[in-house]
Amino acid sequence: MEQAGKDPRAGLKLETWMREAGFTRIEMREITLPMCGWSHNERDFGIGVSNQENVSRLLSSLALYPCTAIQDMTIEDFHLLVGQARQEAATLGLKPYFKA
Repeated sequence: MEQAGKDPRAGLKLETWMREAGFTRIEMREITLPMCGWSHNERDFGIGVSNQENVSRLLSSLALYPCTAIQDMTIEDFHLLVGQARQEAATLGLKPYFKA
């Protein structure tokens, strides 16, 4: 659910916003950031290993408000959901990643 003034997909609109603001030399690139150390590429493997702790912390901090205040989830169910999400985010075989 999107609230007024908050757009979770703002990053996808940055190029358009910059052009509308008058910028002309804009380069847009999308990169893949692993959530854990699943990549065979040494650089991405290192990023994934470093990212694993960040992902673990982000899952609870970013999800708390929408799950409990907007979706009326109990705090117990919330902690269960976050625990399951953390397990999946750390599962090498799933190859979880962010598009950035």
